Amino acid sequence: SAKSPMTGIVTPDLKSPTLRDEDHTVTMPRKTQIKAIKKDGKLSYHILFRVLDNPYETFDDLKPFGQLYRETFDNKGNSRYLIGDTSSLIEAAILLKKVKQAGYPISFIAEYKNGNFVKIINQ
Repeated sequence: SAKSPMTGIVTPDLKSPTLRDEDHTVTMPRKTQIKAIKKDGKLSYHILFRVLDNPYETFDDLKPFGQLYRETFDNKGNSRYLIGDTSSLIEAAILLKKVKQAGYPISFIAEYKNGNFVKIINQ
């Protein structure tokens, strides 16, 4: 009978790190995510400037250049980060140059159809 109270004391102590981990996990989805590309049936061009395993990046430094978009493409959180939304390849090329000059030299024009990635446009 002396062991039962001892076990009762030890068990909560062992579980408390798990509770802290769960609390930490619960707060993660509360972060604001960059919105996804519109599924409007149209062809659109965007600048793909990063692919990361974190769907919660914000890239505040690029906000002056246009709307930011995120496409999470697997269940691990891997996400493409894009900026701009145009039906003009010429406008996309101009934005690509600005994004590269802003410190993202490995950037590309990405073609999307109805909000889905189609291909990279080589410039």
